[in-house]
Formats: sequence, structure tokens, C-alpha cells
Amino acid sequence: MAGDPTLRGWDGLGLAVQAYQKRAPALIDWLAEMAGRHRRRLMVRLVKGAYWDTEIKLAQEAGLDGYPVFTRKVSTDVCFLACAKRLFAAPNAFYPQFATHNAQTLAAVVELAGGSHDFEFQRLHGMGEALYDQIVGPEHFDLPVRIYAPVGSHENLLAYLVRRLLENGANTSFVNRIVDEALPVDEIVADPVLGVGALDTIPHPRIPLPAQLYGETRRNSAGVDLSDPNGLAPLGQAMAAAAANQSLRNVPTMKTSGRCRRSTRARRTASCTARSPPNLKRRVSTATVVELAVGKTLDDLITRACSSDPETSVRAAQVLLLVGQPAAWAALDRLASVAEGPMAP
Repeated sequence: MAGDPTLRGWDGLGLAVQAYQKRAPALIDWLAEMAGRHRRRLMVRLVKGAYWDTEIKLAQEAGLDGYPVFTRKVSTDVCFLACAKRLFAAPNAFYPQFATHNAQTLAAVVELAGGSHDFEFQRLHGMGEALYDQIVGPEHFDLPVRIYAPVGSHENLLAYLVRRLLENGANTSFVNRIVDEALPVDEIVADPVLGVGALDTIPHPRIPLPAQLYGETRRNSAGVDLSDPNGLAPLGQAMAAAAANQSLRNVPTMKTSGRCRRSTRARRTASCTARSPPNLKRRVSTATVVELAVGKTLDDLITRACSSDPETSVRAAQVLLLVGQPAAWAALDRLASVAEGPMAP
């Protein structure tokens, strides 16, 4: 969308970046490069993130190597400031929008802006009025504040409102801490950078890595994030290497003219899974894909993936997907067009 020529000159394209994600600074760097490449200025709404518990639980269920989010609130606060510096450092690429109800974070952003007014703050409807009364207007900082008000039916908004209650009711929430009269002001507005520096360990000691979820009892089953090319490529390579070193059995071959034809390779059997080559709904096992990959170079696979023969193309594309090759997507896109046509009986 950012590169769509029909949207050239329109600077209303925007997105949100969640600072509790460890990838947030790198994502902003990537967005800056993309914006420069397309000569576009993006509206970037920087938030701290409201799905922390879900991210933690999903990583534990999947048995990942680590967590995609920080396990300490103070680390998220530091990341927010690091991302803010990146946004201000690329004024031609970004129109920054800072969504926060934290007075310390707000004050830090004002300092990072260095007198610039080419940005805005954002707050939720019904929250942060007293804080932003000190920001809006010429008698104060004269900075714009956008009020975010979710709109929808009761059943659609209920889950959202419950998440806000959980977030603001947490003992680490600024909204919760600021009304606690027992907390010293210096502690409420403490510098998060100093807070992280004072920690004995950066990860939270009471949140074990997914692999250690069950403690000394047993090790959690390991998983792979199939949406991450960095995790997918080693998996595909390991599968190919393992299959190349053992005899493969019960690998399906293709059925033509109503009969199965056996391969001369001993590791193939006459298990039939499709009625005719044009039928792309056939099942092709991992073993078959690996067999195709053995002894083939990357160029060979890309050439096969671009073949006009659907049979050859779909298998080669599967191998490329296993090793995370972008060339497979173009081949699969073309194959999808073929698949939408009439299927052979």
C-alpha cells in the first residue's frame, strides 16, 4: 500500500507500533527505510501494548525459544523512549503520535522533541484528562492531543473494556499508581532507564522461559514460530538433511491414466494420492518434498517453481517455502490462478 502510485502525495497512511515488543526499534528502522524508498511520510502511533498476557501465554503454549515481548514493565518504558528517539530522528519519514497516560513518559517525549511541535499525543476517552490539561493550550505546552474513543456494540466493546480494566488495574500501571497516596512521588515518576540499570536480571525471574515452564518436573515441548523466516529456514534445512540420510518409505507417487507408476528409486512406493496432474488438491507428503530437494541447488528449485507444469511447480514451491525462499510466493500465486480453473475429474 505504501508503494501504491495512486496514493502518492497522501500522508494519511499510518500504523501502530507496540513498544512492549522486542522488535519495535528494528521495526521503526525498517519503516523509516520503506518510507524513504516510497517518498512517503507515515503516521506512526507508538503505544506500550495491551496484549502482554496473551503474548506470554502463546509463547509458552508454542514452546518458543523466548518471548516476543519484554517481561518487565520498566523494560517496555525504556523501549518506548528508544522508539520515540527513532521517530524524532526521521522527521521526513514519520509524523509521531505518542499514546500514553504516564506523566514520566510524556515529560520525556517533550524533552526528546527539543521544542518541535510536529507531533501529537493521544489518550483514551475518559482517561488522562488531568494529565493532559497541563499539555493543551497556549498557557501550557500548546501541544495537540487526540482523544481515542472506541465505537461499537456492547458485545464487541466488552472484551476491549475488560482489557483496559486489567491494564489499568495492574500494580505497575501509572494510572493505578498515581492515585496511591502511599507511594512517594519520586517513585511514581522514576526514570525507567535508571530502573533497568538497577536490576539484578533484566528478564523477570518469576516468568520462566517457555522451555522451563514446568520447572524441574519436565522440559516443555519445543516449537517453531512458522511465521518467522529465521526459524523456518533451519527447520526446512534440518528436515532435508535428516531425510537425505535415511531410507524414505510410503512416499506417494502421482497417478496418471488411472494407474500408478513406480519410480525406479527404491525409496518410493506406489501410494497414489491424486487422480490427475491438474488436480492441485492432492496431498504431497513432506517426504516427497524432501526427495525433490535432495541434490538440487536453489537455482534449480526456483526454475522448477516457475515451471508452467503445475505438478513440478507446486512441489518446488513447497520446498522453497520450507527453506523460507520468497521466490516460492510468486509461484504459488500463479498456481492459485490455475487452481481456480476447472479441475480434472
